[in-house]
Amino acid sequence: MAVESASATIATLRTKLRTRMNDLRAATNADTVTMFCYDRDSDRFLLPLSLGLFDTASFEKSMPRTDRLAGKIVKENCRVVVEEVETHPDVNGPFSHRERIKSSAGVPIAMNSETVGVVFVSYRGHHQIRADELLAIDRFAREAAEMIVTSQALAELRKHSALAESEEQQVLQGIVEVICSAMNLPVAIWLRDRKPQRVSVHAATGVIAEYEESAVASLAGDSVVSQVMCSGESMNILNLQRDPRFKYPELARKAGWESLLVIPLKIKDHIIGAIEIFSFEAREFSRTELEKITIMIGRIGLAIENYRRIQELKVFNQIVQTLGTILDPERALQEIVDGARTVTQADTGAIFFFSRTYRQEVFRLACHSPRLAEPISHKPRPIGGLSRHIIDTGQSIIIGETTEDMRVHQEVATAGTR
Repeated sequence: MAVESASATIATLRTKLRTRMNDLRAATNADTVTMFCYDRDSDRFLLPLSLGLFDTASFEKSMPRTDRLAGKIVKENCRVVVEEVETHPDVNGPFSHRERIKSSAGVPIAMNSETVGVVFVSYRGHHQIRADELLAIDRFAREAAEMIVTSQALAELRKHSALAESEEQQVLQGIVEVICSAMNLPVAIWLRDRKPQRVSVHAATGVIAEYEESAVASLAGDSVVSQVMCSGESMNILNLQRDPRFKYPELARKAGWESLLVIPLKIKDHIIGAIEIFSFEAREFSRTELEKITIMIGRIGLAIENYRRIQELKVFNQIVQTLGTILDPERALQEIVDGARTVTQADTGAIFFFSRTYRQEVFRLACHSPRLAEPISHKPRPIGGLSRHIIDTGQSIIIGETTEDMRVHQEVATAGTR
């Protein structure tokens, strides 16, 4: 199936399903109708479609977890009717709080025992779902299943979903979903950005899209995330509307969040980020809860470290294999510096050679990544500079802020290296 043809197939399927969803909403007098396709091969929900939501962006960004209610419906091919959402722990989650849902019915979308999706009809007031409304939902589910199966779109949807996220993003998303499953609360992971001293949300589940996309903090600031990352201590905020350490009270009000627990994310003794867990009610997490969560997050830090090491080994292995086929020393050096830049996710990388004669000591640029169109304007200082210090001591150095360290060549800092 060509790319254009595949995209057209998915677009056509989306249009047909939306038309039938409008009919279903009218037949059931529902406030919202939502549905997802389900791919059994990858055990993932795909193609989120909705009508009547307050926050469509968040709905489309956060797929249901297959170990919760939607997963139960598709895997057990069963119908679930909940007339009092607040009493049902599997339904009373981030979506129902955000959309103010009081009653809901979920039905599998299946054809010939093959489940290919799930549909939910929901109400913002308490509603006793009648038999004729359930018949209308069942009829929609049968028709939707036929559309999905005959369109043969699931394979293409799976490809689009796989390409949309990087491997690292999939790892981070899996982590927040594990925490969310354990706590049944919205979760966000904050990590350092490429910009100096800045952190932002890198993965989340159950969190409104506006927060995930816009929330940032400076490590030099007074936000709760900044304080947790700098101190290494967890913090519990009981009232997000009144505590100045939380900088997005309007978004908290929109999402229905009342309280927040922020825990540092560590790899060994190095703090790489923070994890936020939001509560829909005023809640002070107990010491026992905090200890359990901290242990779980400690294991998550170890998982991230192992993942990064695996990625580094892949790059190193690729470099070794490539070097075995290269006879040109300059090309070999270029492979090494390109690989180092990939592993560290750096903006630039360079290798300098240091030579010493009885007349002079000098650094010479051997290679640069990315390759330079013009000769480099500055080189390491042979005396008193950072590179010379490394040569003399044989020790690696990490500089957190180049503008504040006099060993760094100021032309480098002025050029934008931080």
